[in-house]
Amino acid sequence: MRASEKSGVQLLVRQYLQLRGWRVHRLQSDLRPGIGAHNADREEPGTPDLLAWHPDPLRFVYIECKRRGSKPSPVQDLWIWDARKRGITVLVVDSLESLVDQLHEATRQGCAECGAPSPTSCACG
Repeated sequence: MRASEKSGVQLLVRQYLQLRGWRVHRLQSDLRPGIGAHNADREEPGTPDLLAWHPDPLRFVYIECKRRGSKPSPVQDLWIWDARKRGITVLVVDSLESLVDQLHEATRQGCAECGAPSPTSCACG
């Protein structure tokens, strides 16, 4: 995996959400030896990269960031399946566009900025 592509998506996701009033927390670091292994016990395997929450209305979303066209690993699929089964919103995004589409669908609140009911009718871009 090219980490720079994934980190680029993650940065865009964080900036987009923060500009719209979301608080965004990075949940785990890279667990490869010598890179981020010192944080290996912070989260269980498969935990998504980010946890975001918005205060008005209160909502929480886990977000797994992937490089374009990439899919979650089997352990990530299991974590996501288990969370969704329990009613937790988990998004798997590989671009800013996929975040916007999934976020609109998941929150069913429409656009946080203009109140549009769907991304296609959103006026704020």
